[in-house]
Amino acid sequence: MTKILPFLIIATMLAVVSMQAQNVIGRFNYDNLRAPNVLCTYGTYNRFDNYSGAYAGPYSSVGIIDYGPNRYGDDRLPASRHTVHTDTASTDSIAKDSLRCIPPGRSTAVRVGCRYGSYFCQAISYTLIVDTTQSDMLAVNFAALYSNVQGQNEPRIMIEILDSTDQRLSYFWIMGHSQYSSFAGLRLNWHNGYQNFIYHDWTAVAFNISQYHSRTIKLRFTTFSCGGGAALHNAYMYYTVDYDFLAMSTLPVVTKSNDITFRAPDGFYKYEWILDSDPTTVFDSVQTTAIPRGADFSCRLTDLFGNTKILRSKSVPRRPHSDFTYWYVKNPENQDLYTLHLNNLAKLFDTTTNTPLPDLEDFHWIIDSTNICYQHDPVFETTLGWHTISLVTSSGSTGLSDTLTRRIYISDENGISTAKTPEIRIYPNPATDKVTVAGGEVKTACAIDLTGRTIAVPHTASDINISGLQKGIYALSITTTDGRTVVRRLVKK
Repeated sequence: MTKILPFLIIATMLAVVSMQAQNVIGRFNYDNLRAPNVLCTYGTYNRFDNYSGAYAGPYSSVGIIDYGPNRYGDDRLPASRHTVHTDTASTDSIAKDSLRCIPPGRSTAVRVGCRYGSYFCQAISYTLIVDTTQSDMLAVNFAALYSNVQGQNEPRIMIEILDSTDQRLSYFWIMGHSQYSSFAGLRLNWHNGYQNFIYHDWTAVAFNISQYHSRTIKLRFTTFSCGGGAALHNAYMYYTVDYDFLAMSTLPVVTKSNDITFRAPDGFYKYEWILDSDPTTVFDSVQTTAIPRGADFSCRLTDLFGNTKILRSKSVPRRPHSDFTYWYVKNPENQDLYTLHLNNLAKLFDTTTNTPLPDLEDFHWIIDSTNICYQHDPVFETTLGWHTISLVTSSGSTGLSDTLTRRIYISDENGISTAKTPEIRIYPNPATDKVTVAGGEVKTACAIDLTGRTIAVPHTASDINISGLQKGIYALSITTTDGRTVVRRLVKK
């Protein structure tokens, strides 16, 4: 694909906004184990509820963090007991390569614990001040592996929420079979791995933390060996964390349908849908349900610890819809960096007529699962390689949200192309009134002038009308109907 060096002049004139100071987790990055508000240790435990030995307690090695091999680790590599995984294609060989180290849709995951070393039990803790104006839900996704599971004192993992004095507010633990869980309602899918290991699939668990507003809490993950310390009786786990708002979303609406399908957040123990017209009856008890059009309703969510949250909405024929385009150029001052431009195309739709409405109320961007941005069309610096971009849009009047996530690849060429995909070209160039697009059908198009101003330009599937542009040099950003986004240098004469 054509090199984008001609656009370096434009890049120098565009504002660059760094996203590094903000993150989607709010008060912490779950995958930044060196952050100052992370407490992490590995030590010897006599049994799961009794610390003993030289490493008494889960905070005994605060600040001693090393990243180990991007594998499951062993006791000869202590650094590997707290590892951030970044290879989205990696799998756990102990699970016969059937368990992904990072769940679908995420770019990182953390592993605590390792394959060998039953005498070592590890913990990672995160401390945060709950602010329900920023979030009212902690969503954890985790997968765990256990070896030689035989009885009540065998290895287990524990996920806890504690107060600032380490008093448990909520917690649960899981041993090698579902009947050995502190919460019988948590159902896991178990599989056999290698060498007497068993493992379960990635499992979502959500915590309603609205009752802890303004309080300091800790989220702690711990892996425990068996009570007797027998060889190879141990556990390790992978996890991700989201610090987010509780909100419902809608599924695509069939115009002629009399119902609108709503989906509640993942990871809750109980879902209770209730119509205002019959408040004494649970209309449905699953995560996703169809609500009759025009009905006022609520969904009562109950987490594993019995905390409840009621989400209210009206089944009206409208929904937010996330959509965006992007383009990037090489940074002229640092050839290892690229300037990525995101173009927010989100709208609120009347789903009866599929007509866009003007009152989309909220949105934010999530960049590589760790950065959050509230600008409409953000511009920031990034590096070569794969990046995960999400646009989350919502309508406060309906309590609905929609998320679009794309994995994009930043290369030394503009856009993404393969040998099977024709290159997008424009001609004539220079042009006076219109340019023709070859290699794909146009879905959206806009022109960016040398000041960074974005100008909408009319278009058909194959032509772009530039008669309204002043004479000069532009970056013409084109998104095709097959999902490609490219930028071409345009001279308007």
